[in-house]
Amino acid sequence: ERARVDPTLFKDIAWSTERVMPQTRERLHDLGWRWMELATKWDVDRPQDYTRMQNEYPTQSQGL
Repeated sequence: ERARVDPTLFKDIAWSTERVMPQTRERLHDLGWRWMELATKWDVDRPQDYTRMQNEYPTQSQGL
């Protein structure tokens, strides 16, 4: 299936909140798009996330 782009998909999403995924799912549904979700992972967008990453993946985070 061909990749799609629509600027409304991520417009006005409440980033860094628990609402990101529900809002994204709602948008995908409204656009009539099918999607598949992978296992949930944590992101790195705060200093404490970076520290966690360094502790859990010390060799991969060298030089970042």
